[in-house]
Amino acid sequence: MSKEHHHSQSEHKHHAPKRGIHRDWRLWAVVLLMLVAMGMYVTTVDEAVAPGVAPGPEVPAAAE
Repeated sequence: MSKEHHHSQSEHKHHAPKRGIHRDWRLWAVVLLMLVAMGMYVTTVDEAVAPGVAPGPEVPAAAE
């Protein structure tokens, strides 16, 4: 009489030790790039140019 061994799939899977996502260097690289982009956006918000308008010195309002 032979014995059959039934193993669940979880016994055969070998998982790598779980590391938190906060320890992944790629996450921190993305966060850093996002913060740099946000800083650039905030500091250059007044330098926007309207479409079709050539950038140049501001012209004072016409005298009435």
